[in-house]
Amino acid sequence: MPEAAAPTPPDRTRRAAILATVGIVVILGLAVFVTAYAASVFRTQEVVQAYAMDKLEWSEAITALGGPEQAVGKLSLYFRAMDWLPRKQGRPLPWDEAEAIRSLLVLCGEPSVPVFTRWLLSSREWWMRDVAAKNLFTLGPEAKDAVPALRQALKDTHPAVRVSVAWALTRIGPEAQAAVPDLEVALKDPNGDVRKAAAEALKKIRRETAPDAPAAPPAPGE
Repeated sequence: MPEAAAPTPPDRTRRAAILATVGIVVILGLAVFVTAYAASVFRTQEVVQAYAMDKLEWSEAITALGGPEQAVGKLSLYFRAMDWLPRKQGRPLPWDEAEAIRSLLVLCGEPSVPVFTRWLLSSREWWMRDVAAKNLFTLGPEAKDAVPALRQALKDTHPAVRVSVAWALTRIGPEAQAAVPDLEVALKDPNGDVRKAAAEALKKIRRETAPDAPAAPPAPGE
């Protein structure tokens, strides 16, 4: 079988031109993405700072970010960017901005649950996991989709986190019924506050999920 002929110079030139075009398209795409990313971060920063300084009401801030669902994405993106960058520079995210972000996320309601769930399960700082659990407590029944994560977090290494997790399950109520076995284990936790919170959670979940008591039979002669 004859060997294939080597590419002619025009073929090599054509391939080089195609590769160069692809490279330019990729670079332009990355430039557009980075520009859009930076614009989103800076716009979110303006809104967060205005809210932190009481220049915007919470509803105005969330509307300025595109409504609850878009606001959650932008706030989460901004928090990650502005938490990571200052740490690299050796200084934390300003407290007032961090509080403003967490406050706005809670006020976004149910769409913020995945953000707090991620903080609860993946944050290396115990206080961030504790904040996440407390925010899920504030959301109450709206945080029902966080129950699987809360069940895992009942085994957190820090007792303050376990306490906050148990209280969050208490607030969620009957929607947290799947966590009953985990809460029963928590009744034996070495920390008394954890045991107390677990007992309260079990009491509320069982009370609110118990079937209605049967109606009393009519009195004789009625």
